[in-house]
Amino acid sequence: MPSLALKAIAFFAIASLQASTVHAKDDEVEVGTQPGASAEEIAAVIQDLGGDLKKPSAVAFSPADVRGWADKAKKAHANLQTEAGQVEISYDIVIQAGHYARKTGRTGGQGKYVIEQDMSAWVGKMLFDNLKARGYEALLVDADHYTKGMKPRIFLALHTDSSTLPCKLGPSIGYDSVSDAKGMHGIALALALTMGVDPTAFMKDSYTKGLESYYAFTDMNPSEFEGVLEMAELTCLKQEEKLLSRAEVLANNLAVAVVFALKEPFQ
Repeated sequence: MPSLALKAIAFFAIASLQASTVHAKDDEVEVGTQPGASAEEIAAVIQDLGGDLKKPSAVAFSPADVRGWADKAKKAHANLQTEAGQVEISYDIVIQAGHYARKTGRTGGQGKYVIEQDMSAWVGKMLFDNLKARGYEALLVDADHYTKGMKPRIFLALHTDSSTLPCKLGPSIGYDSVSDAKGMHGIALALALTMGVDPTAFMKDSYTKGLESYYAFTDMNPSEFEGVLEMAELTCLKQEEKLLSRAEVLANNLAVAVVFALKEPFQ
């Protein structure tokens, strides 16, 4: 088993013991009430997911490469097509592109190369296309214009984080019920292995009220799980560049985690 996978097991086993002293811009009140998964649960997820997860390229990239990926993200943002969805349709997953397409108010964070809406649109569209190609009933929605009361099997909101203290936040997940934990830990594991992140650098589950009480949770009625994925901290240049360089692999690996969850219901 890869050393990173072993670290993932260790992280999720002790996640409930960890706390953060750093505040996110979106919601500066820490909660962190949700426990992490057990080592046995994560080991089982690794065993089932490991063979299908793609590894990111180890080739060094240049500033020109980063700008090229940023252009792809901005193009995805400019061309993104979302739908409101229908209560009558049994969606396998509803994917929300975080903050898209707000012009005022809570519009999301910003990095050197991209804004949060660029990344949530790009990764969200690639994840949507991947799952549709696999034959799943997927729906891509924006931040506000979606039909309330839909009953997908999974609801996943994609976001990036920002901090008043750059490079002090790690990736994170948020959910409002312990029944969501196993599914969201599979999603988190796909992110950790893609990004080459030491899972101990993850923030504590649902570490802010904004993550634990995400506004769209009350609008959806998923049968499997729902959650928010904070893919990286855009205000940390290294994290922003890494996310841009690995976004395409991340979308594939998130699809693998979603398919695993759909085949092996967590409820």
